[in-house]
Amino acid sequence: MKASIALAALAGAVVVAWTWRADQAGPTRPSPEVPMTAASTEVRAPTLPASSLPAPPASEPSRSAAAGQGLWPPDMGSEGFAPHIQRNIDAGRPETLALAFRQLSLCHKPEVLDELSDSARTQQWGGPVVAKFVLERFASGKRACQTVTPELLAQRKAIAERLVAAHWPGAVRDYEAALDRPPKASWAPDVAAQLAEWHRAAAQRGDEASWTALARWGSLYGLDKVESRAWGDLIQRCQPDGLREGRGGQQRTPFHHIESDPAIVKAFADRGFVHPPEDPKVVAAAQALATSWPCPPSPP
Repeated sequence: MKASIALAALAGAVVVAWTWRADQAGPTRPSPEVPMTAASTEVRAPTLPASSLPAPPASEPSRSAAAGQGLWPPDMGSEGFAPHIQRNIDAGRPETLALAFRQLSLCHKPEVLDELSDSARTQQWGGPVVAKFVLERFASGKRACQTVTPELLAQRKAIAERLVAAHWPGAVRDYEAALDRPPKASWAPDVAAQLAEWHRAAAQRGDEASWTALARWGSLYGLDKVESRAWGDLIQRCQPDGLREGRGGQQRTPFHHIESDPAIVKAFADRGFVHPPEDPKVVAAAQALATSWPCPPSPP
C-alpha cells in the first residue's frame, strides 16, 4: 500500500513539475532558443484593471494549503477529470482553484503526457516497476482528459485571474500561461503593463515566480534594464542561497545575471545569439536601486 502511494506521488509530482515548466514563459535558466529580444508578434488579451480586483485576502495563502491534494482524484473513474475539475472550481477556495488550474493545464497540453511517456519508456525511470506504473498513470491521465470539454478548458484564464486576486503564489505566471503566448512573441503594451504591475506586487510579497520573471524577462513586461537587473540584485542580496526550482520545489538554485554567468552566455553563443556585455552604468544604477528596496517577506 505504501509503495503504491509513493509511486502515485512520484507520477503526480513529475507531471506537475513538467506542466509547470511547459506552461511558463521560460525556464529558470533561459533557453538559448528563446532570445530575450523583442519579437514582432504581439499577443493581446483582455486584462483586469488593477482596481477591479477584489480586496486581497486577510492573510497570504500558502501552497501548503493544497498539500495532499493530488493531481489525480483518488476516486476518479470513467467520468474522468471533468466533474472533479468543476467541483474544484465551484468550491472557489484558492487551493481548489489552483488544483483545478493544474488539472486543466495538464489536459490543455496532452502532448506533455506523450513526451513524459516516451521519456519514461526509453529511460526506464526508477527501474522497470516504477516505469510501468508511471506509464499506466500517464495513460489513465490522457483518458481522463478526454471528458474535459473546450468550454471547461476555456476557464483557465478566469481561474488564473481569481488566483491573482487571492495572492496565490505563482498566479501571475499561471495567468500568463493561460494567455497562450506563442514562443518568441511579445505582449501588447497594455497587457505587458498590467502583468508588470501584478508581478511587482507579487514580488514585493515574496512570490518567487514573479521575482524571477521580473529579473529574467523584465523586458517582456516593459521594464527598463536598470529595474529588471535590480530585481536580480535583490534576489542575490535577500536570497543568497537562491530561489526554489519549479512549483513547490525545495532545491534552491543561486540566481545569476545572464551577462555574469559564463555558462548561460556560452549557451546563447552556441545558438548564434551573442548577449550584449554588461553596461557598468546600468550595473551601478541597478545596485543602487536594489539597495534602496527592503527584502520581501519569506515565500508563503
